Amino acid sequence: MWWLTAATPASPVPSPFAAQDEGPTISWSSVAFAPPGTTTGQQIHTLFPGTSLTSIMYFRSNESLSNVVVELTPSLNGVVSVNPSSFPSIIANQNYQLNITFTAPPEFKKKTFGGTIHIRNDGKPPKTYAKPLEIGFRTDWNGFKDSLTGSIFNYPPSWNLTQYQDTYTISSTTTVRHLEGDPGDEIQINILPRNGAPSLAAWLLNYFKNGEINFSSTPLNSYTNPGGVSFITLNHLPGLSSDTVGAYTLHGDHIIELSVSPAGRFNTIFSSLLSSLSY
Repeated sequence: MWWLTAATPASPVPSPFAAQDEGPTISWSSVAFAPPGTTTGQQIHTLFPGTSLTSIMYFRSNESLSNVVVELTPSLNGVVSVNPSSFPSIIANQNYQLNITFTAPPEFKKKTFGGTIHIRNDGKPPKTYAKPLEIGFRTDWNGFKDSLTGSIFNYPPSWNLTQYQDTYTISSTTTVRHLEGDPGDEIQINILPRNGAPSLAAWLLNYFKNGEINFSSTPLNSYTNPGGVSFITLNHLPGLSSDTVGAYTLHGDHIIELSVSPAGRFNTIFSSLLSSLSY
């Protein structure tokens, strides 16, 4: 006796030309007028401890969206922020600007931070749209030791260090000035004789003995860095530009004078340099 069985129908082979709904796609660019669909790499930076950097990125979606949230991975909490962090609506194929701020911790420990920025909806369940942007930064610096005082200080790795006699100039440019009293471009470190002064305050009174600074009306601000090095800071150093700030510390038979100009532009770098000084 013969038994007949029905053949199982073969599964249909999907057409390679069939439309597939993959949902909205996000593309990224550091250029406002990049072609649609262009993604121009990552956002990876090097920062000096205690400083920050803001960069601009643009994103666009191939579909219109509403109630969009810009989200960072947890690995970037506290060191990266974005602005704006949400958009009520996104028009398809139109650029939207994001300001991304990277903030390096003040500690002089070489670290690397990395993660991604995601674009997602604000509804439930949340849906993240491909593709995310990889971002990150590392902290780094160059170190130098002065042979006369044994002082060690750190400065940004992209800056230049030059020496002229007992003066060091740390510059963000390749042009460095060595004129007497010139704070340089942009941080200068002078090694000066103590001349038997019993204290740093007494030395300052003698150093500015011609009355360039009225100490009765100019407070002597004190600062002690994480390594225990104490400084006295002064604003508007005599004979220099009005936005020049100086810091002084006593070590053995020498006084170390550090000055920055323009202070407003390089204040965070100067503060980090002071915090790095050790013996």
